[in-house]
Amino acid sequence: MLTETVKYLAVSSFFLMSVTTESQVKWFSRASLPNLLTECGSVVLGGKIYIIGGLEPGGVSTDKVHIYDPAKDTWSIADPLPLAMHHMACAVSNGKIYVLGGYTSNPFQPVTNSYKYDPQQNKWVSVAPVPSIRGASAAAEMNGKIYVIGGAGYNLLQSNNINEVYDPVMNSWETKAPMPTERDHHTAITVDSLIYSVGGRNFSFNIGSTRVVEAYSPFTDTWYPVDSLIFSRSGFSLCTYGGKIYAIGGEWFMPGQSGLRAQIEVYDPKFNVWQYFDNMSSTRHGMGVGVVGDTIYTISGGVQAGFSYSDINEAFVAVKSIGIEQISETANKFELKQNYPNPFNPSTDIQFSLTERGYVLLKIYDSSGKEVETLLEGELNRGIYSFRFSPDQNASGIYFYSLVSGNNRITRKMIFLK
Repeated sequence: MLTETVKYLAVSSFFLMSVTTESQVKWFSRASLPNLLTECGSVVLGGKIYIIGGLEPGGVSTDKVHIYDPAKDTWSIADPLPLAMHHMACAVSNGKIYVLGGYTSNPFQPVTNSYKYDPQQNKWVSVAPVPSIRGASAAAEMNGKIYVIGGAGYNLLQSNNINEVYDPVMNSWETKAPMPTERDHHTAITVDSLIYSVGGRNFSFNIGSTRVVEAYSPFTDTWYPVDSLIFSRSGFSLCTYGGKIYAIGGEWFMPGQSGLRAQIEVYDPKFNVWQYFDNMSSTRHGMGVGVVGDTIYTISGGVQAGFSYSDINEAFVAVKSIGIEQISETANKFELKQNYPNPFNPSTDIQFSLTERGYVLLKIYDSSGKEVETLLEGELNRGIYSFRFSPDQNASGIYFYSLVSGNNRITRKMIFLK
């Protein structure tokens, strides 16, 4: 089970938080990015993760585009960007990838250059430039349009609150209601009918990293305050799974102080609340992120505050596996044992064995064969595992639990007695 030791200390408008954890979330090392990188763009398209541009060692922008295939755990190279860039706003719309503004190096300056990538043709083409020159902005797609929010211009210490929307069909831009809080190095993401602009830094008022989260409705062109992050952070990764938002890693700083964030926190829009989730395995900022299936991949990024680089590719199952424990790293056969105790109340242990790394499904069905609950869905390494199942609102009766991995499937019966 997850244990936490949490200490809050209010300092001006910041919350410093130390967390000690013993987590059941498992991290998996995957094929490393072919080169060291940080501050890249990243999107998911067709079940593959695109790592776009970024900074290579020496603080030099790159035009490289790498494609990661999680199913094969392999990397390939795509057509390079027309311009070497980093800190770009990236999004997917109607099966195309868009890069909208960003920074170049040598000299270090913002650009309005914008490009579209067609994966079928493996080719980048220029599109209408961003109206306001800036980098380190955030992008989010809704209803085919891409909103580019915040960022910084030639004055890297002057954050802005600009909100401009790009229409790929018309290849045109339109100005929308500005974000209430000026920010750059933040992130944005769409959930249901709102775009959430999360965290970032605000040098305009010498604040540094922030905990601010604001939601934007494209339908009413209106911004709304929502629950703040637990941890101030900037240069971090944001993704969604199951209707919830995951904020991962990044860095924090205020005048004279800085550091990296290990913590992952999750936001539930239904309850408007952020909750601590877990710690990263390798703490990084400026990394790429992608969700494929139920697995979140964190790729590249700086391993120290300031300019640093990595080729790390690590993943974890998005469904938090509280109650799962790896007993052994070796197994001689694919096996699903009878749960113990059985009958049971309030909980029972389900043990299974995997002879190789693979995608795993562990589900519960009622006596009629109707699916009741998914206990586990994601990639696991070879080994022997034990999962503690504690029904919440299930009625007493006979249930079946089924383990699937590759072409292997085993189903067993269990009895729950209230």
